[in-house]
Amino acid sequence: MERIHEKHRSIVALIGLAAAGALALSASASGQLLDDFEDGNDDGWYRFYYGDGIEPGWAVVDANTKVYRLWATDTEPSPPLTRVGSYLEITEDPSFSNGHWWTTVVRENENTDFFLVMRGDLATLSGYGYGWSWEDELNIIRVAYGEVQAVLASTPFDMEVGEEYIVEAGALRDHLELRMWPVGEDRPDLPQVEATGPEFASGVNAVLARSNHAGYFSATFDNVSFSDVCMSDITGDGTVNVKDLLRVVHAFGSCDDCPEDVNLDGLVDVDDLLEVVHNFGPCP
Repeated sequence: MERIHEKHRSIVALIGLAAAGALALSASASGQLLDDFEDGNDDGWYRFYYGDGIEPGWAVVDANTKVYRLWATDTEPSPPLTRVGSYLEITEDPSFSNGHWWTTVVRENENTDFFLVMRGDLATLSGYGYGWSWEDELNIIRVAYGEVQAVLASTPFDMEVGEEYIVEAGALRDHLELRMWPVGEDRPDLPQVEATGPEFASGVNAVLARSNHAGYFSATFDNVSFSDVCMSDITGDGTVNVKDLLRVVHAFGSCDDCPEDVNLDGLVDVDDLLEVVHNFGPCP
C-alpha cells in the first residue's frame, strides 16, 4: 500500500510541476533542415532502383543549381529504370517515423511522377508513398515488394511541369496526411489527402521519381526538412496540458499502440509523464 501511495505522490508532484511552470517549455521542435545540397554532394543519401543489374549513378546533385535530381532515360542505363529513389540515412532513427517530412520538388517533364516515402523498408521495397501521379492526382499509396498494393486516398491536383512546389508528408501512428502547394503561396490549413495506414509503423524516409510513360523522366528535390509531431498532445486539442497528463496517469501499464504511450515503447509509465511535462505548451 505504501508503494501505491508513493507512486501517487510522485504523479501528483509531476502534475504540480507542470501546472506551476512547465507551460514555458517548448512543445516540439520546429522544422529541421536536413539537406539543401549546397555542399554539392549527396553524402548521407543512399540510392536505390527498381530494376535488375543497375549500378548507382542516376541520383545526382546538380553542380549549378544545387538541387538533387533523380532521373533516367529509356536507353540509359540499360535495362531502363522505371523508378529511382534515394533514402536519407539519418531517418533510420525511429524518431523520424512520426512527423512531417517535406521538400521542394520540380517535375522536369511530362513523363515524371514523384513521391516522398515514409516508413520505408528497402529489403521488401515497402512503405507509404505521398506524391503526384500522371492522372493529375495527389495520392497516398501503400507499396510492398516494389508494387503499389493500394491507393489509400487521392484528390485531383493540377501540377505544372517546371514549376516548384512544396510537398509535405505526415504520419502520426496510423494517421497519414499529404499537403502540396506552389512555392510562394500559403501552406494549406488542412491536408488535401488523409488516410489510415496501420501496416507500417517505422522505417526510413526517401524521395522517389518514376516514369509514367516510356522515355526520359526527371524530378528535382531541394531543402529537405523534417519536423516532429506533437506526440504529447494526447487529447488532440492543439495544446499539451494537464488533460494530457491525466490521460497518461489513467493509462498506466502495458499498452499496444495507444496514444498515451508517448515514447512508443509499449508501456505507459513515468517516462511518458515526463515527456508530456517537458512538452507543455502549444503544439507547433
